[in-house]
Amino acid sequence: TNSTLQRLDLDGNKVGDGGATAIAEGLKTNSTLQQLILQQNKVGDAGAAALFGSGAPLRVLDLGGNAITTVPATVRGLTRLEELYLQYNKLVSVDGAIVALEGTLRRIDLEDNGDTLLQPPAPYAREYKGTTGDSSPAALFRYFREAKVPYFRVKLVLVGDEYAGKTATRRMLSE
Repeated sequence: TNSTLQRLDLDGNKVGDGGATAIAEGLKTNSTLQQLILQQNKVGDAGAAALFGSGAPLRVLDLGGNAITTVPATVRGLTRLEELYLQYNKLVSVDGAIVALEGTLRRIDLEDNGDTLLQPPAPYAREYKGTTGDSSPAALFRYFREAKVPYFRVKLVLVGDEYAGKTATRRMLSE
């Protein structure tokens, strides 16, 4: 058991889901690691779920540039998490379990997750389901604002016909 390592940076080492799962197992008995950087390591949903469920005392988890499509319910396992970096993944959904981190989470980076639509947690998706029938990105921003989770560097491109609600969405986000 390690008692001194506080930051582990394995950026670009292709650890994949198997390596992330092995790291998660090691984190279960580690009480000192506070920052884990696994950018560009081909980590997918299985590896992310294992890391989130490790219960590690991590304050910073950087999983940018991987192949993660969803933030799983196991995110509840990281009760001390302050910063979560998920930029440059393939996110299509953000599980409502992230609300469990609202007491500690100060920063979340969702920049550039492709052309996919990020789906807000269910209560917000229902509340902001518009006449077009989809859950808008505006609902995701509203969720972060109401949960007092600061978001930054989230790229939003509004595309649609003349009366698609682009102006209304932009106004709502600036409130």
